[in-house]
Amino acid sequence: FYGVPLASVGEVTQADGGDVAPVLGSRTLLGLVSLRGRVTPLLDARKALGLKGGTDLENVISLLICKNGAYEAAIATDGLGTVAAVAAGELEQADQGPVKHTFKYKDGAAKLLDVKVLFEAAAAAENGTPS
Repeated sequence: FYGVPLASVGEVTQADGGDVAPVLGSRTLLGLVSLRGRVTPLLDARKALGLKGGTDLENVISLLICKNGAYEAAIATDGLGTVAAVAAGELEQADQGPVKHTFKYKDGAAKLLDVKVLFEAAAAAENGTPS
């Protein structure tokens, strides 16, 4: 499980894979998606995080719209959980790239992402430079 701070979330929505305009040759972008007239980059967080697998654009995709200052991107997810209230004392330091903390969630652990670092990692991967 992965999470992002609520302050970084702009909205949660869905898109049909057919609504995604692919970005050919991109390492981290699945494509561009129009959200109420705004063209928004659709980030493949798996690739930005160095995970295997990918998002199937043949189906409906759950999107987490994240913001960092003036930057906004949609992140394709395998599914969306719930808002979890996590006290600062429940966070354990991780500092593994975009994963800054972990916390207990359900029967395991979740990784809390720093959206700014995730966006930077995606840009670095896109440019072929280490993050």
